[in-house]
Order: sequence, then structure tokens, then C-alpha cells
Amino acid sequence: MPGDEVLLINDGPKTDALRQMWQEARLPGELISLDDGPHQDWGATARTTGGSIAAGTHLLWQDDDDTYLPGAFSVIRRECASTPESFLLFRMAYPNGWLVWRDHQVTCGNVSTQIFIAPRKLTLGTWGSRYHGDFDFISSSIQKNPDTAVRFVDCPIAMYSRPVDPG
Repeated sequence: MPGDEVLLINDGPKTDALRQMWQEARLPGELISLDDGPHQDWGATARTTGGSIAAGTHLLWQDDDDTYLPGAFSVIRRECASTPESFLLFRMAYPNGWLVWRDHQVTCGNVSTQIFIAPRKLTLGTWGSRYHGDFDFISSSIQKNPDTAVRFVDCPIAMYSRPVDPG
């Protein structure tokens, strides 16, 4: 939609195949390559770079092996308009039908980057460079903005790429 911006952050030098894929996608935004990568930090450097140069009112992050569900952006726009100053945590689906989050808690394993939306004007936290680095980012972003509401929205917007055993 008008005003949307997509930043594809490549954690390494641009390749001809990547340039061609970006041109064919015809997305509003830009392809950014971190020529000093790969950084081996679970995407922390790429995500921080994207967040620092994005121009939109809200920030969303997506991993290269996960997808947004059909209709997700309509839901996201509606919820951002409803409470534009809040952090939003949507649900994420897994191929086996399991959903994240289990309850309204920001805890390790109960939140993920793909379902977190932050107002651009807020102070963002720090990405961890380990498996649960997304939890580090979400929890530290919330801690840096203690007067900002966190709203859990009971609607999946993303599909995780791999099945997970919830047991």
C-alpha cells in the first residue's frame, strides 16, 4: 500500500541472483547488503541496521524462512491504527497447528520477532546474538519504554517455517 516500505537486509555482499530477485519483486523500499557480513549473530546486525534506517511509523521484522499469512497486513494496519502508541504482539502459527503465544506474557519461548510490532518513535532494545535473541530484543524494548502499553492481539499473522513439538 502507499506508504509501506520493505527493507531487505542481506547479511553479506550482494550477489547477482539477489539483485535480480529484488528487482523482480518490485517492492517499495530497498535492498541493503552488509558487505562486512555474514555476522553469525542470528540476524541481530541486519535487524538493527534495518530498524535504524526505516522511515515508517511502525516496525515489523520477518525472517527469510517464515511467511506472513494471507490478510496479515490488513489486520496489522487495523491494530496499529487502533492503538498507535502500543507495542503489539500478534500470534504466530506453526505448520502442526501450534500457536505462539500461550498466554499474555513476554517470556522466552512465548514471543518471537515475527509477531512483534513497535512504534518507530520508541527507543528500541538490543538484539541478542543467540537462539532467543528475539526475546532479548522484545523484553529490552519494553523495559526501555515503561510507560508504553503492550497489547496481545489474538490473531496469527505469521507462519513459522518448521514444525515445533510443544511438549
